[in-house]
Amino acid sequence: MPWAKVNYTDYLWEKDQASVDTEGKIYSLEMQLNPSISIEGSFDESGNTGVDDESSISLTYVYPPVENGPTAKDGLSKIAFEKRDMSKELSKKVRRNNKIVLETQGTIIVTSK
Repeated sequence: MPWAKVNYTDYLWEKDQASVDTEGKIYSLEMQLNPSISIEGSFDESGNTGVDDESSISLTYVYPPVENGPTAKDGLSKIAFEKRDMSKELSKKVRRNNKIVLETQGTIIVTSK
């Protein structure tokens, strides 16, 4: 399925002041359904007790449509890794996560107006 991408992320943040380290795994799947529509789903499996697992799904409309890219209409491929010219891929966006992680130590802050 050259029109689908599977991503796996394993994370571990060591504790500084908290009682336990934060760890987990993120599984995600991206699929290009047609030249204008893509769908992405992810599941964040937390390894810590008391923390809920998170899942998300997003549907994206792409304009202008992707040119010459594989889509679900193409079906399955008989070749595991199809050869293609990667020179046009060098300037594409990379998958990156710039979230800042804050450590909490069981304190509660109450504010009111």
